[in-house]
Amino acid sequence: IVRILNVVKYFLYGFSSFLFLTNAYAGSQPESLAKIIYEKEIDLNQDRIKDKLVIEENTEGKRNLKILVEDSKKQWNTVIENRNMVLCKYCGGVSTGDPLVSVEAKRNVFEITQEGGSRERWTSVYRFQYSPKLSTWILRKARLNVYDTVTGKNEIKRKSINSSKPVKLQDFNYDEFFYN
Repeated sequence: IVRILNVVKYFLYGFSSFLFLTNAYAGSQPESLAKIIYEKEIDLNQDRIKDKLVIEENTEGKRNLKILVEDSKKQWNTVIENRNMVLCKYCGGVSTGDPLVSVEAKRNVFEITQEGGSRERWTSVYRFQYSPKLSTWILRKARLNVYDTVTGKNEIKRKSINSSKPVKLQDFNYDEFFYN
């Protein structure tokens, strides 16, 4: 019986290692495997034609933000894509889980709110607005609120937005914005 249990143990250990290595080297999934977790049709580029703001999520929980415009053949085409804007499904921490709290889109503006943490609870808000001059969406508002649940200390960080050096949506990286 001990011998049979050892064989089963080695089989399971080997199989779990195989699964780990398979997932580790799988790379990113094709877009067809992504599911849409947010979609809104709204005029985001001030041309009086509805566009789409879309957030996709793959089976690993990684997220991708896209802005699509409709062409004359009624086909949707991606004009902006950012894989570093919306945090993954599991990046909120133990206490909060999914960090994506809300997405609000109004004419030519959208805002994303995310939160997470455990002892230090954080909330971030980023607002992007379409710039006709640059033909892209630029960061207009950035706020990070960090609350320490043990000490009660509350810290709000606002980053000034330099209009002479705008942060374009396609270049925005959530992980680097407040921490560099």
